[in-house]
Amino acid sequence: MGEVLGICGSSRKKESNTAAIMEEILRATGKSYELVWLCDLNINFCTGCLKCFSDPSVKGVCWQKDDMEGLIQKMLGCKALVLGSPTMYGNVTGRMKNFFDRSIGIDSRGIGPEKKLEGHGRSPMAGRPAALITVAGGGDQEKTAANMRLYMVYEDLDIVGEIVEAIGMGDVRENKEIMKKARKIGEEIGKRIR
Repeated sequence: MGEVLGICGSSRKKESNTAAIMEEILRATGKSYELVWLCDLNINFCTGCLKCFSDPSVKGVCWQKDDMEGLIQKMLGCKALVLGSPTMYGNVTGRMKNFFDRSIGIDSRGIGPEKKLEGHGRSPMAGRPAALITVAGGGDQEKTAANMRLYMVYEDLDIVGEIVEAIGMGDVRENKEIMKKARKIGEEIGKRIR
């Protein structure tokens, strides 16, 4: 497990512009890191039962036996978080949204300061540096970023930087300006890790 955790919602792996930016950020932190591909994990949909949130006996752990608990353990163990999702129909990918929904139990583990919203549990990742990445072939990336930002704010993460760009269908690695911005974000995350 790395000090910096990257969670990528793209299914395109090495052909993914989202992942190319994420890998640049992760490398630039100068810290150990791990990149998790949501497409490689078996994460079932949230049923909305709220047992993970409301039943103290389960301590925030979902009843579904899949890969989500392992990912939550990685989140709890990291010192910084980077989230990336391509823009699909003006939003995050379905895998990323499912990850957001299923991570609700993280706030019911009795770890971290109380959330500002009464009755919403605790924030085990409060104050950790974070960054978000969303790119689009055409547009609507701001709507996607708003969704990702909402998740990060809800988890009380310290958003260090964002890459929110309509880049077309080319290879983002050829865009020196975006890759330079990614390195700067990574360097800033590296500085803020305690």
